[in-house]
Amino acid sequence: MDGYRVLAFVRDGQVHLRSRGGQAYEERYPELVRALSVQPMDAAVIDGEVVALGPDGAPAFQRLQNRAGDRGTVLRFYAFDLLYLDGCDLRGCRLADRTPLLHAVLAPIGGVEEVSVYEDGLSLFKAAQANDLEGSVAKKRDSVYEPGQRVRTWLKIKTSRADEFAIAGYTEGSGRPAHSLGSLILGRFDEVGKLQYAGHVGTGFDEDGRQDLLRRLRPLARNTSPFEEPVPRGGGASRTGGAGHWVEPLVVAEVKFSERTSDGRLRHPVFVRVRDDKPVVEVRTQRVVDPPASDGSTEQPEQLAAALAPRCWSGSAVVQVLANENL
Repeated sequence: MDGYRVLAFVRDGQVHLRSRGGQAYEERYPELVRALSVQPMDAAVIDGEVVALGPDGAPAFQRLQNRAGDRGTVLRFYAFDLLYLDGCDLRGCRLADRTPLLHAVLAPIGGVEEVSVYEDGLSLFKAAQANDLEGSVAKKRDSVYEPGQRVRTWLKIKTSRADEFAIAGYTEGSGRPAHSLGSLILGRFDEVGKLQYAGHVGTGFDEDGRQDLLRRLRPLARNTSPFEEPVPRGGGASRTGGAGHWVEPLVVAEVKFSERTSDGRLRHPVFVRVRDDKPVVEVRTQRVVDPPASDGSTEQPEQLAAALAPRCWSGSAVVQVLANENL
């Protein structure tokens, strides 16, 4: 969805929004706080994603970051799971039971909406590709909610090869003002939590982006390498000889690339964004697998593509409480 994962805690009209790292987002998204505060429930914990939509109705992460200066940005809170409701802890219930309950109690008020669920995962993935979306998420129907855990029952299936990396340092650029940023030195944590060198990325950010990265990284400066093992020759400096600076690996960067080499380096990497919402402890190498063959479903990608088109609400808020007779 190209946004920020956010947990919404609702109790008696009071709302708290928290990132996975525990950051408070109420002041950042006051319109969503207002929309969630009038949901028809006394107490609930809802898992979802905050997304910014532009005039074309498409989600854009840059709009979410720059929304203060963009009057055309519309915020949405897309809810995809219900963890607690009016005294009942639902984390141990099956996803197949939590989903209809969320559907029954969530009202599409203001910018709050429910994420649609589709049975044909392959067609959904192709529709995401056709719409230039980040990808799709596959979940096992009988899975329970495991907070703080990386599990194989929820899988993110991306339309392009991309991953998150810890920024372990940066190099100074050439041909720019002194002490500017040339490239980022990237790392990834292995199975036992040791930081491993993954290469450099020097494209994908403009001058404003470089300054933002320097503002984040300079306070994290350290004198020694954060890697467990010596980096390859030249790994601590730029290709043009620009000086390298080590930092505490606390900032997470999302990077696109064409492939990984056998020793874990990235080929043709391009910086995408800083992941403020993702704790560095979650940065692990994602396994790449081939998509499955079609199961013969008659649901067509073109139909799903139309269904995926974001809905922009206009005029007064629409209130509709959905009842499910089977609950």
